[in-house]
Amino acid sequence: MLSIHNDRLGDVGVVQCEGGLVDRDDTFKLLDAFAKHPDARVIVLDLSEVTSIDGAGLAILPFFEHWALDREIELKVFNPSNSIRHRIKEAQAVMDFEIPTIYDVSTLVPYAEHSTHNHF
Repeated sequence: MLSIHNDRLGDVGVVQCEGGLVDRDDTFKLLDAFAKHPDARVIVLDLSEVTSIDGAGLAILPFFEHWALDREIELKVFNPSNSIRHRIKEAQAVMDFEIPTIYDVSTLVPYAEHSTHNHF
């Protein structure tokens, strides 16, 4: 079962996932989480606590990539475990985003300045 926590730091939306991204219901939860950040400049999809991902989870990632591009939002998939990273890289033939390092994500701090910390 997927658990999602949303944060907002200025122009940066953070979608933190925990558990498995393994079925259609999980993808709808993730869609709802993304919809809470329609005006973000960047969305960080934190997969550090995702323990499993199946075809449904992998299939939804390109959708979010296109969703973000259509809205001129930069999508960052952050910190997946080695096994999740491997599954994403295997499927990356249909995806164009990269998995940033901690340093890369730290460069988002300027987007978050002058902001309040919001929880959704």
